[in-house]
Amino acid sequence: THPAAIQTDGAVTEAEVRAFVQEQVRCGAMFSNYHHALTNANGLVLNAYLDELRIQQDAGALDIVTPTELVEYGRNFSVLPQMPLGVVPA
Repeated sequence: THPAAIQTDGAVTEAEVRAFVQEQVRCGAMFSNYHHALTNANGLVLNAYLDELRIQQDAGALDIVTPTELVEYGRNFSVLPQMPLGVVPA
């Protein structure tokens, strides 16, 4: 997987944001959205992003998680050795 993000208050269109979500789901990626201010000009793009998330989640193709849940997921499935934070190996 690969992390990715899209800025829905930028220059993307509704179609582009839907295609972004679909592609990230297809790749099994972790992804997020940046949106700083809701305006008349970008509200429909944010709506398309959220709508596509709901479509993908309802189809069982997407898990929406909190940052804490993501960290716990990584701890449970990581192939790397786990060390407490702040511990430097000798």
